[in-house]
Amino acid sequence: MARKELLGRITLDSVLSPRGYITFGSTASPVVHTIAVIVLVDYDNLDRLQRNRGVRYAITHVLGKVGRPPMLHTQTVTCRLYGNWFDRQALSYAAQRLLPDVAREFPRAVPIVDQHGSHVVLVRVELAFSLLCDPTQQLTHTYRRRSIPPSLSCSRLPFPNCADSSSCGVATLEPFFRTHVCPRQGCSVEPTDVLDRAEQKMVDSMILIDMVHVARQTNEPIVLVSADDDLWPGIHFILLTGAEVVHVLPRRGIPSRPAFPLPPNCRYSRAIM
Repeated sequence: MARKELLGRITLDSVLSPRGYITFGSTASPVVHTIAVIVLVDYDNLDRLQRNRGVRYAITHVLGKVGRPPMLHTQTVTCRLYGNWFDRQALSYAAQRLLPDVAREFPRAVPIVDQHGSHVVLVRVELAFSLLCDPTQQLTHTYRRRSIPPSLSCSRLPFPNCADSSSCGVATLEPFFRTHVCPRQGCSVEPTDVLDRAEQKMVDSMILIDMVHVARQTNEPIVLVSADDDLWPGIHFILLTGAEVVHVLPRRGIPSRPAFPLPPNCRYSRAIM
């Protein structure tokens, strides 16, 4: 298969400062790398235990599931990690924790072994701060806090599996979450003021656009690591163009096929981590 160049890769030099903050910068102009295989990883979609064992373990495990055949025509693999890397315009806590690990462990030579032999590839890992087609524009605000839904309800007392319902400390909160009124007279606090939930935004769209971009730039397989159903229309489109997609599902017990049929004679394969 032919190799093509993907242009416009930002090189991020991440440094852990003495105070524990991550500082980073980009080169003045995009850096050109010759890459045959790009692995697009929805990092938050990986199993928590895999992420907790570190980025080296997670990436090595992913490549092991991809297997040798898609990698036989390349010596270089770039893994792009997608996630909620920006809290407003600053690096999120998740990004700050992950960047030093990435800088310490990669680039690294990784052997991909199966029953037929071994193939060694040089693996680079980067956090997807921007689109491949426009690397100078960082897409911020990918981590956002949302209030809990107003329809949130609380189970009635006694709570299931409570060890001692007569002295349960959580029981005092039940009227608050059931009535949405603070038991203290004159207090206007509601459950939506107390609880919130984190969301990642724009990540699926970034993956989809990068998939299309890579399909236009190379003949090599596109490796997608995600179990998100929202990506299936993009996978379907990529397959219609004739590109090969290797789909790695991060967890067992999730649907491995869409509800609609795949294009006939498409080049699609899947593996489960």
